[in-house]
Amino acid sequence: MPEEPVDGRRRVVIECVRPEIDCGQFAIKRVVGETVVVEADIFADGHDQLGCQILYWRESDQKVQTLPMEPIGNDRWRAEFPVQCIGRYRYTVEGWIDHFKTWRDDLIKRIDAGQDLHVEYRSERSSWKMWPHVR
Repeated sequence: MPEEPVDGRRRVVIECVRPEIDCGQFAIKRVVGETVVVEADIFADGHDQLGCQILYWRESDQKVQTLPMEPIGNDRWRAEFPVQCIGRYRYTVEGWIDHFKTWRDDLIKRIDAGQDLHVEYRSERSSWKMWPHVR
């Protein structure tokens, strides 16, 4: 995940995380076998595509697990994790600008519009170094 800019700007905003009781002062309750459905409003300035996930862990384990969140409409995202053992669980939501997804969506729009993409292919070819995990 990219680091926060030095000037303090934050492009991704995460609000209205649910479930929560009194800003996290009190624990929500579930029983073993149920799931915790986590939702949040996640958005950014501009038209860039977002990626987000929940990170959750059992307090006694400290082993962090992650699950991708899916958009459910109007800047609202959702994911759920299972309660597998008795004990306290903690979770947080993480969001970022997905530069590859943004580039791909823009390219698809240009292809659909019938634009000449020779220059685009040539200039973006060098950008593959930015996404070493995509091959």
